Amino acid sequence: MILNVIIKREVRDTIFSKRYLIYLSLMFIPVGLVAWLVRVLYDNPSALARVGAAYPEPIIAVTPVIALMLFVCSFVTFPALISIIHAGNFIAGDQEKGVLLLLASKPLKRWKIIAAKYLSFLVTFVPLILASLGLMYLLTWVTGIGRAQGEVFWGFFVWILTLVIVYTSIATLFSSMMRRPMEAILATLIIFMVWITVDFIMVYLPANIADVLSLFTVSYYAQTFSSYISGGRAISLMMYNPGIVSTADFWRALAVIVTLIAALVVSSMVVLQKKDIYAR
Repeated sequence: MILNVIIKREVRDTIFSKRYLIYLSLMFIPVGLVAWLVRVLYDNPSALARVGAAYPEPIIAVTPVIALMLFVCSFVTFPALISIIHAGNFIAGDQEKGVLLLLASKPLKRWKIIAAKYLSFLVTFVPLILASLGLMYLLTWVTGIGRAQGEVFWGFFVWILTLVIVYTSIATLFSSMMRRPMEAILATLIIFMVWITVDFIMVYLPANIADVLSLFTVSYYAQTFSSYISGGRAISLMMYNPGIVSTADFWRALAVIVTLIAALVVSSMVVLQKKDIYAR
């Protein structure tokens, strides 16, 4: 009962906060900007040639799949940053404000505090991802570029969702470990920047090195899911991608990501259980 109350309170406080307006801006303004850029590239072959040549695999035509790929590659940083900032405040933010002490005084196991905050964030944020990607899909269609297959749309959605859940889990652990939210956010941002850097340099490395290095990046597993769902079409030309993914490869990737997320969330719960919540 108390768990449901916390979830409802977290959802309400998030939706009606000024921070949520910033989230909405970061989720939907890029849609208009990328839709405009994609249309310019579609209408102007010379501009497409200049932009497309910058990719490891040059873009020679703007198709609906390419339009969504350009959007996701440009957009994915924003939901990742939002999840890091929001989850970084889960425990450390409440401890700093004294709210954690109040929650701990209730007849509620501490691990349920983590569960409530984690689930409430996904409830409020996942629909934004779906809506922003859906709007880009719709704009690509109505502006005459074309309509991508449904499996491509869902492949890109799962790609973004995987990154968001992983970064939310990492930030949750750091938030449970640290006393101040900024410390948790900065620690997660360091991991984010390292992974992003590795993602982009892998396309320029020898294949044997990239194959091994990719196993340690979350983007590789996210793209494995999107490639499997879309039949190899929902991939990024900017990053190392797995190509056509077999069912066995998909299940192996899923096992790795589920294990990683479970380990992070359980570790957060264990840390919070042992944490001195009276320290300020």
